[in-house]
Amino acid sequence: MLGDPDLLILDEPANRLDPAGIAAMRDMLAAFGATGRTVVVSSHHLTDVERICDSVAVVARGSTVAMGPIEEIAGHHRAVHLVVGDPDRAAAVLSAAGYKVRAGSGRGALAVAGADGESVARTLGAEDIFPSELRPDGGGLEDAYLRLTGLDPLAGGHGGIVARPPDATRHDRGSDT
Repeated sequence: MLGDPDLLILDEPANRLDPAGIAAMRDMLAAFGATGRTVVVSSHHLTDVERICDSVAVVARGSTVAMGPIEEIAGHHRAVHLVVGDPDRAAAVLSAAGYKVRAGSGRGALAVAGADGESVARTLGAEDIFPSELRPDGGGLEDAYLRLTGLDPLAGGHGGIVARPPDATRHDRGSDT
């Protein structure tokens, strides 16, 4: 970079970089954003965006379909998968606690939408229900992107993510655009 800009705009900055170059680019962008300056990144490398940015705009077919903090955008698509001995009882307990529960794939399996593993485990543990398996599923930016845009991952499409790395000096992250 030449000069000392307050705004940096990058289009697909990880393209054609090897893994060491991608890591160096992520570190550089995070350090730049931590100084209070703004970085706008347009990228299809959503795992990198998720690691270095604090807010995103999801763009599909020329329109913004979602914008806000990554945790807010990706968090709406989180789920926890678990296996319990008595799935009917576990589903009743979780439903009574306000969780959205559906049958999972496999014997005794349940999927709990919009939840994190710790809160699900605490809710079940309070009723002496202990899962033999508990794992997070989804919740990543890629899952959110695919759901928000309605794009089939094998069909391609014309969407993208515009993102900004974390800004350590700002306190009102929700108002960034």
